[in-house]
Amino acid sequence: MNLNNKCQYKLLLGKQKSIFILIITLLFIVFGGCNKNEHKLDLTKSSHPKVYPKAIGGETRATLAPETFSDKSRYGNAEFAYKIAKEIPHILDKIFCYCYCQDNPSFKHKSLLTCYVDDHAAQCGDCLSQAIVAYELYKSGNTPEQIVELENKQFYRSQHSH
Repeated sequence: MNLNNKCQYKLLLGKQKSIFILIITLLFIVFGGCNKNEHKLDLTKSSHPKVYPKAIGGETRATLAPETFSDKSRYGNAEFAYKIAKEIPHILDKIFCYCYCQDNPSFKHKSLLTCYVDDHAAQCGDCLSQAIVAYELYKSGNTPEQIVELENKQFYRSQHSH
């Protein structure tokens, strides 16, 4: 294989990886959730509030090591999401988590980042999907404020429908 073919092969693999990540993200968005029987995201609804829930923020604890979740057959893409939490904690700490763990007295989370200080996110499709989408938005050049706004528009659903 000559150098030109190697470069084309690597470029093709990179595109395939990006497409794979996008497909996985979309699957988590459509079918994700903490509870397998919970409400599925309905993209046709336009029941968005005038004011979205806000993350409390201020999480200072370290996130878990991504390698903890390296068994893909058990944890799916949790390892990737925990790597994201290590890379962009300043972004995730601004995002309200739509599994509503911030409002749940059992969790009392401060933001999406808090989901990654323990194994909560590894067990919750909402947390995983939100981190992956935030990362893609970040890599696309969006500001933290734009990411929060886009996350709210994409993931919002009434707490009563959760």
